[in-house]
Amino acid sequence: MILVKFKSACYLNHDMNTHVNPNQIGLWIESFDELAAEAKLREIDAAIARLQRERSWVADALALRQRWDAAHADATNPPTPKPSQPTMIPAPEAHVPLDGPPPTGKTAAVLRILGSNPNRTWKSQEIRQIMVERGWMSADDKDYASLMSTLSRMSGNGVGTTPTQIYRPARGHYRLGPPTESEP
Repeated sequence: MILVKFKSACYLNHDMNTHVNPNQIGLWIESFDELAAEAKLREIDAAIARLQRERSWVADALALRQRWDAAHADATNPPTPKPSQPTMIPAPEAHVPLDGPPPTGKTAAVLRILGSNPNRTWKSQEIRQIMVERGWMSADDKDYASLMSTLSRMSGNGVGTTPTQIYRPARGHYRLGPPTESEP
């Protein structure tokens, strides 16, 4: 009601700017109920706090589910791939052996690892372990976060229409390309 009364004290002119009607603003100010406005603000603040708590609960539940899925997925038997297969970008680096010259970055290292067994689905932790063992990255969390970002970018973030360098059949699982029809 407060906003309605305020709007009645204003008008729009030809350039669509809001102007105060001098005849009405005084009446509005005189009739303004500060207690009602403060009560309305408290009501709005309480609703915002409730929604923020609810959002936090939903975000926590989603994160828990995603961690659960990643922890309980089996690399040798990942979940069924999404029906729409992504457009794959050729990756010549995948054909360089693991013992070859050092890779030029995380992207090249990932392609080499996945290319060492192209029909296998790899967990992100397995990729990390090989990269750390070979000295291609450190074991710290910052480097792992960078690796996860690289995997996400290379797989097109799991979006089926984005051309990708690698295939992500499930969250936290990667392979060089989508399975063929002859694969189980």
